[in-house]
Amino acid sequence: MNEIAGAQGVVILDHFSQAATIGAVGACPVTPLAVNGLAARAPGELLNKVFEVAGAATMALPSNAIKPALQSGALDLVVTASQSYLSFGLESELKCLVVPGRNGIMTMLVSLAMSKKSWDALTQTQQAALKHAAEAVHPFAATETRKVDHQAAEQYRAAGATIAELTQEQFGEWRTLSERTAFAGYAAIGPQARRLLDLARAVQ
Repeated sequence: MNEIAGAQGVVILDHFSQAATIGAVGACPVTPLAVNGLAARAPGELLNKVFEVAGAATMALPSNAIKPALQSGALDLVVTASQSYLSFGLESELKCLVVPGRNGIMTMLVSLAMSKKSWDALTQTQQAALKHAAEAVHPFAATETRKVDHQAAEQYRAAGATIAELTQEQFGEWRTLSERTAFAGYAAIGPQARRLLDLARAVQ
């Protein structure tokens, strides 16, 4: 990824991942079959395709429209990061959170990046300082992300929501569906996308 970003004029100093949580107004949607007939808001076209093929109707909503849509009954489930559930205050609307545990429906890559033009304008000492800072913040970011996942689960559990995790079998159902929808759609973007997907699949 650093190689591809560099060719586009971007320097990536660090990456960390953030797993997605599914929030639902009804029963926990732990399988593709469970979202059939529901209205869903997911982050991005590729994940929308997964839900659409599973039988859900997808909605493109800004963050500030999620709560009103849940309250009006126009929206049944949301897929977003755990931090969003803490800041959106959806405890009264959601009856279930499917939280990231050993398995999750999606992982978002978050990058600390800057333009190569700005990077090249720095002295070697300044570049070294930024690299050191990025390395230092990585374990903190990873730890805090897990803390936020736990905090969101506990906050919604205290409000009466059911907290669920995907079993290996349930994860397998989502993975199979994703292979022929989101994965295929991403690979179709071009050779670099196919290369990245192949590298991701090789990770055990």
